[in-house]
Amino acid sequence: MVDYRNVDAKKRPEAQEALSPTAAQRASAAIIGDIVDQLDPKLLAELHDAMLSMRPHDGRAAVRRAVMSGVPSEDIADFYVPFLARAYGDMWCADELTFGEVTIAVSRLQAVLRDLETDWPCADELRVSHATLLLVIPQDIFHTLGAFVLSGQLRRKGISVKMLLGGTSKTIADELSRSAFDAIFVSASQSDSLESLRLMIDAVKSAVEETPPIVVGGAILDAEKTQKVLEETRADYATGNAEEALDFCGLLRTTQDDALTKFRG
Repeated sequence: MVDYRNVDAKKRPEAQEALSPTAAQRASAAIIGDIVDQLDPKLLAELHDAMLSMRPHDGRAAVRRAVMSGVPSEDIADFYVPFLARAYGDMWCADELTFGEVTIAVSRLQAVLRDLETDWPCADELRVSHATLLLVIPQDIFHTLGAFVLSGQLRRKGISVKMLLGGTSKTIADELSRSAFDAIFVSASQSDSLESLRLMIDAVKSAVEETPPIVVGGAILDAEKTQKVLEETRADYATGNAEEALDFCGLLRTTQDDALTKFRG
């Protein structure tokens, strides 16, 4: 295995690990299934160090250089950002990074996502039918990066996304009373209990006469079997695959052409 360590940088994730099915699945668990084909080792190492740099602008500068060199901004958002976020979390668990270092690095990744999103076409430019989706991050979730990645993917498909951070049954019901949504996606973490999700979903369905389909996804599917999540939360569907969720809600046909639907192949 290649040793990326040096005196100035923390131990970097081994890029080759991203090519294995397990690493690919973990890198995209809160977003889509197993679409990570390849991460460039040199770029991964550069981004890894830049996000941890003492200089706050190094991360954004590294991303700009990558995009200018021809790396698709979508690849950075969909593959590199989630992989690095998981890598930093693993390094914290292994006492290789402090909580403060991880917090700073992930906040820089989130800033990168906001920068990249400004370059993506909106639904009008994509010439697709408009669909609206409510993306809920429940009340006690503090790690929201995966939901931001998912939001960007959905918007690139021409879907209008309303993000509800710290969502509760009341705030969700309030949103549904003000606006019409075609689906509700709940991005749940491993720390969420199935009971708390069930109580939230039951309350929403009771409060709103015509509730759109509710889909549970996110890192909770790393800890619990999909069927168990579906049964115990009483959601309409549970999956970590964006296309599968959109298809269940009848929204896949409203998005871009099949090439984008399958993420460039």
